[in-house]
Amino acid sequence: MRLPYPLRLLAILPLALTLEACQHPSTPSSNARTDRPTLPTLNPEFVQAFHLKPLGHPETGVMVQIDQGYLQAMGALLAEAIGDVAKANTHAAGVKQERRCLKAIWTTGSAPADCPKN
Repeated sequence: MRLPYPLRLLAILPLALTLEACQHPSTPSSNARTDRPTLPTLNPEFVQAFHLKPLGHPETGVMVQIDQGYLQAMGALLAEAIGDVAKANTHAAGVKQERRCLKAIWTTGSAPADCPKN
């Protein structure tokens, strides 16, 4: 026994609605953002390398005496300044590497081999 035509239309209505929904998908994957995030511009101070001016003086030929404690204090301050410059340069290199690795991850989806794993 065949159903009358109006009942057949009602029977296929759910199927037609399902097919119409498939034509315009709105699943989470279709609504996902396809553009990659970008890093904000970096302050140049964070990646600037510092250099100490070389110690030097003109030769005068005149000898002077300096207190040993004062000379040791000046030597300690010079060593501390050299250490601070090395620390700042290491920090700048780390920031540059971090930026390079993040940019590579965001553009390609994977980290380069020379990026830290932790």
